[in-house]
Amino acid sequence: MAVFVYTLVLLLAAFCVHVCVWKIRLPRNHSKTLMFIFLSVLAIGILGAFVWGKIWIGMEGFGEYFQIIAAYVAVMLAYIVTYSGIEVDSPSLVMVLDVDRAGPEGLTQECFIRDMNNERLVLPRINDLLKGGLAELDNGLYRLTPKGKAVARLFCFYRWLLGKKHKGG
Repeated sequence: MAVFVYTLVLLLAAFCVHVCVWKIRLPRNHSKTLMFIFLSVLAIGILGAFVWGKIWIGMEGFGEYFQIIAAYVAVMLAYIVTYSGIEVDSPSLVMVLDVDRAGPEGLTQECFIRDMNNERLVLPRINDLLKGGLAELDNGLYRLTPKGKAVARLFCFYRWLLGKKHKGG
């Protein structure tokens, strides 16, 4: 139980630091900043547990530290991936929110198609790629950066691993 509670305390501390940093100044690279915050809190927390763990928490063995690190890192990665989904509105979310705003009367197909255009759905994603350093715009051409190529290869590998050669799934 001590491992679970301590891990929860560390995660809550990282979340609080995240909120404070975002209130002070929105960082340029959200994912890197989140990774830095979470790993810093983990390092400080593990150091604290090592120094005071036996007295305050009752931790004695390496196995407990490993459990804390494993659980913390799993939640940290899930949080960072999930945060990227709420950081900007996904095309699906934009669509759902528009239909929801229409209320019980609904949204006509005409209005829906008119409002769901490239400027609203595609350009924000392209701007995210540019801002994140995954792509660059050079003489009117979008090109993947080395970082973008690495991400693309990772997704292609994952799709190959799942047997998905065509779009979808």
